[in-house]
Amino acid sequence: MLNLTTVLILAVGYLVILFAVAWYGDKVAIRNRQRPWIYSLALGVHCSSWSFFGTTLQSYQYGWAFTPTYLGSVLLFAFGYPLLWQIIKICRRHNIASLADFISVRYDKSASLAAVVTLLALLGVVPYIALQLDAITTSINFVSDGSLTRISGGTGLAVTIAMAVFAILFGTRQVNLTEKNPGLMLAIAFESVVKLAAFIIVGLFICYGLFDGVVDLIAQASQQPISNNVTQREGAWLVYSGHILLGICSVFCLPRQFHINFVENNGEQELRTARWAFPLYLFAINLFVLPIAMAGSVIFGEGTVRADTFILALPMQAGNESMTLLGLVGGIASATSMVIVATLSVGIMVSNNLLTPLLLTRRQPQPSTQLNSAVLLRIRRITIVLVVAAAYLYFQRISQSAPLVNSGVIAMSLLAQLTPALLLGMFWSRASWLAALSSIITGILACAVLQLWPSIKGSYYFDPPPGDWQLTEGFLISLGLNTLVFVLISLLSSRKSISSFRQFHAKGGTVSALKAGTILELAEKFFTHPAQDEFARRLKGVDADDIAPAAVLADFEKSLTAVLGNTGAKLLLGSVAQDAPPVKGLVEMVEEVGQRYQFNLELLQSSIGHIDQGIAVVDSNLNLVAWNQRYIELFDFPDALIKAGVNVRELLQFNADRGLFGDGEDIQQAIDKRIAFLRQGSRYKFLRTYAHGTVIEINGNPMPGGGFVTTYTDITEYVETQRQLNAAKQDLEQRVEERTQQLQQANQQLQLAKQDAERANDSKTRFLAAAGHDLMQPFNAATLFAATLEQQTRNTDLAESVHGMQQSLSSAEELLRMLLDISKLDTGVLRPVKTLFNLNEILQPLANEFTVIARQKGLTLKVVPCNVYVYSDKTLLRRIIQNLLSNAVRYTRSGKVLMGCRRNGKHLGIQVLDTGPGIPADQQQQIFTEFHQLDKEAGSQGLGLGLTIVDKISRLLGHAINLTSQLGNGTCFTVTIERYAPVLTQIKADVPSKPESHTPLAGKHVVVIDDDEQILQAMQSLLTEWGAQVVTISEHTDLQRHFAMQADLIIADYHLKHGENGVDWAISLLQHWPESVPVILNSANHDEEIRARAIEHGFAFLHKPVKAGALKRLIRRELALES
Repeated sequence: MLNLTTVLILAVGYLVILFAVAWYGDKVAIRNRQRPWIYSLALGVHCSSWSFFGTTLQSYQYGWAFTPTYLGSVLLFAFGYPLLWQIIKICRRHNIASLADFISVRYDKSASLAAVVTLLALLGVVPYIALQLDAITTSINFVSDGSLTRISGGTGLAVTIAMAVFAILFGTRQVNLTEKNPGLMLAIAFESVVKLAAFIIVGLFICYGLFDGVVDLIAQASQQPISNNVTQREGAWLVYSGHILLGICSVFCLPRQFHINFVENNGEQELRTARWAFPLYLFAINLFVLPIAMAGSVIFGEGTVRADTFILALPMQAGNESMTLLGLVGGIASATSMVIVATLSVGIMVSNNLLTPLLLTRRQPQPSTQLNSAVLLRIRRITIVLVVAAAYLYFQRISQSAPLVNSGVIAMSLLAQLTPALLLGMFWSRASWLAALSSIITGILACAVLQLWPSIKGSYYFDPPPGDWQLTEGFLISLGLNTLVFVLISLLSSRKSISSFRQFHAKGGTVSALKAGTILELAEKFFTHPAQDEFARRLKGVDADDIAPAAVLADFEKSLTAVLGNTGAKLLLGSVAQDAPPVKGLVEMVEEVGQRYQFNLELLQSSIGHIDQGIAVVDSNLNLVAWNQRYIELFDFPDALIKAGVNVRELLQFNADRGLFGDGEDIQQAIDKRIAFLRQGSRYKFLRTYAHGTVIEINGNPMPGGGFVTTYTDITEYVETQRQLNAAKQDLEQRVEERTQQLQQANQQLQLAKQDAERANDSKTRFLAAAGHDLMQPFNAATLFAATLEQQTRNTDLAESVHGMQQSLSSAEELLRMLLDISKLDTGVLRPVKTLFNLNEILQPLANEFTVIARQKGLTLKVVPCNVYVYSDKTLLRRIIQNLLSNAVRYTRSGKVLMGCRRNGKHLGIQVLDTGPGIPADQQQQIFTEFHQLDKEAGSQGLGLGLTIVDKISRLLGHAINLTSQLGNGTCFTVTIERYAPVLTQIKADVPSKPESHTPLAGKHVVVIDDDEQILQAMQSLLTEWGAQVVTISEHTDLQRHFAMQADLIIADYHLKHGENGVDWAISLLQHWPESVPVILNSANHDEEIRARAIEHGFAFLHKPVKAGALKRLIRRELALES
């Protein structure tokens, strides 16, 4: 065990060195210069505390020599180089600074999609950061002498503050997000070297210091049953394959990995080196994973020490403090590197895609006046603090009871849901924004249901925690659903998304039209001084109110994107561009010609002459300067009137004189109003309906230098079509309403008829049930009397008459029994009770019963035994076969009847065959209806209900009935039922157990708190029987008298008199006693709040009524008593 001073000096010293390395990297490094080895080592941020703890646990569980998630990364870097380089080039092209930015740019810079990706990253990364804090705190407490336990929260807080300060100092020093961070990269590379060196050195010590090499370790492990399991356990290849896929997805979708892989990359040479250097690093850090797992199983056995602490526990067991400290430093390096980069990357995403867009949208119409580079840096730093604070609160408030590997899998599975939207969007032009958003949400919901919720239940609701198989299955299903939704919605979406796909891969993009003065103003607020000077130089000589050149606009937008991110830049440019007049269609042409070439009239008229719309262009003095022939045709202007330089007032006056302005309006006032509107320079759009029925749509667009471009579109045909459609719609709605009313009336009539039929059927069923039940009793008595009479008249002249009376009574009783069965089936009284039984238990008794009856008719009944188990209601199935046998014997005149079984895969056919007259094909369905009989012989009995009962019971049991028959050749009925494996009875040997002590609480003092005297007496009697000395408390005055005593256990009821509760009473006793003791709280109230309050105070909990066995087990656990 290490003391507090040593551990603190080590931790603080390591953090100081880390800060120094980062400071040195920022001071001496040349930004944006390629550094292949630093880049390759910095990729080791992928190895978090999992590399020290979770990987050993995985190897211990499955015998894996290489971590599957790392294998996925190795495969991607080895074979996916073109894909990785393509992503890097796209990031450079669009100045992408985060994972959310990348996905947003692909889908037309969607702010909502960027926000969803950011929230998902926050949801996945905050618990993961909390896991690193937990790993650091747990590791320090594990190797300390116990004095650190009381300040574990302080340890986590100190690490949290240090990581936040580090991310702020070395990740937010410049406002430009695409500027590289050499100090940060050098520090992360340094930590990768530290954790690799620590893992290898501790691994060598374990193999060659605790054993005589790897061969000796394997030999000893093979001799230990527990250790041997490490190398011989089933590999769980589906889990392994799923984790490989998870490792591939993590390269793209973990925010920290995306930031190092793609944002911090300086060039192709770095990726070329990392292509082989990073896989070698992963192989090296996995080299001793399996040996450490085997060594831990040999030395500690099973269950004594957690497998994810072997790298610390083995040097401690050997008493080597140096190796223990080295392992601790490696664990701290693994956790802190992940925390730093994850905090920075998520902080940038939250700042750029949540907070900055929110400020821009809430502060319109002039958001640029509220934001500047200082405000942006402040927002990013505050965001980093908030992210780290959230992770610390998660670490403090939510206990992580699952192993690190399981928690890591859930977080990585959530973030992996971004993979389809990212990768498919890169190569599929039909991929749409809606598909990306829907698929991500689908994947999140699937992960929550299949992974997160089972984990929550396992942690808080006493359900078994999900294993690797369930977590991997949940990941694969959620990713599959995610991809399916993405593909389907993309296929169903319109092809408009192709334009965003082309823009995503294009070297240039669309730019906003901005004035030169606006560009200089924004550059002053958001750019560094060199960048401001560069734009001022390029715009020298351009008037502040003129639109900047296209090349300057493109470079400005790219630079602004590097500061605000693509989403923020789009919002800001959209807001400031709103003040500029829209340039659309011919307005762009007229503006360009008016500003640069002073209206080349002939070129303009030749361009607009073939357009189907009427077009008129006027200058700032409202004189006509350009028009087309369609304009003259629409208004039927004389040729002499339309000429260059004619004033709009003359044209308006001409139209007014012809009555085109209407009769009720003052002509001069109408003309003045139109002239004033044109002089205001506002856009307008009107629909005018003229006297001859023509409808014209008029669109006017002002030009920046003054004047107007107006288009006139004849939409008379469109309006007429719309009117006809409205009329047809109204007619259709009326017809639908009429048909709906007719259909409702018909449905009401059918409903009434159905109700009448159901009432009649219910009445019949109730009558048959009552009649069958009431009449059965006297027939029972009559049968008994007939039997007595038969005994008395035997060998007399009356014997034959008595025998006939018995047969008649038997036939009548059978008919009534059928009626009663039908009534039970119709009323739903019968409920099948299915069991597993041998079919011979039905067939053999029926064979014995009907053999005598068949012999009396001169028939041969043959029954083939069937030793098969079926799952059904034995009584009802017997009735089906009995009715079929009865009919076969009754209607077969000569020959034989055969009953047996025929196997068909998992099913079994119970068949009854006869050589009777057969059933016509047109009657084979009707014979199952009630009271239906074929032509019967004189004197035959029956109502035609036997097969009806067979049909209804078979439907009730779910057994199919099949019939094959030929006239003159007999009939075969088949009952199809599923067969089951036979029931095997397993005899368990009695295992002698250790005799349990009858007085487990001997010498223990127990305080029982309850306000019910009978419960107090019962509890006192029970605990006294177990050897305890019991004190009961029912009043508050009794409680105060026992403040001075000391007990070993408190058992308290929650609900007491006068609104008080057992929690407060128990706390009062504990506060006055010198030593704390276990408390067991019980209550008849099943409210989860009571259980939660007990757990909050560290109390055990039992529901009333309390079972003696459960109470004894809980007392043993709380007092750590032996059984």
